[in-house]
Amino acid sequence: MKSFAEPQAGYMDNPVVELLPGGFGSAPYRVKERLHYWSEVTGKWINIEKGYQSDLLSVPWFFSRIMPRGGYGKRAAIVHDVLCDTRPDWSTSDLAADIFDEALKLDGVPTWRRQAMVWAVRNFGPKWG
Repeated sequence: MKSFAEPQAGYMDNPVVELLPGGFGSAPYRVKERLHYWSEVTGKWINIEKGYQSDLLSVPWFFSRIMPRGGYGKRAAIVHDVLCDTRPDWSTSDLAADIFDEALKLDGVPTWRRQAMVWAVRNFGPKWG
């Protein structure tokens, strides 16, 4: 794992997730190891605890070809879900969308797909702050 003393912009461990029994419910995946994501946007570490549950991407059926649930941006989706669930006092929904975009870039998601995913988060995702 990367040293916390010398963060690299956008660094995140590779998540190990398991599909929970019962198929695709609201949060069917569980993180099997603690994860750390360094956000250059915020200059902060975002920690994801072992056992955290995520649906990876909440995708309406009409977006499923652009944003497959378990495909593109798994790491970015977990980071965004944690921010939406915990809503840290330094965060807003707009900042969470910016971090999602940053993490999608790290994951190598093509620009056109990343823009569509961030647009969907900004327009249909949770709002706060």
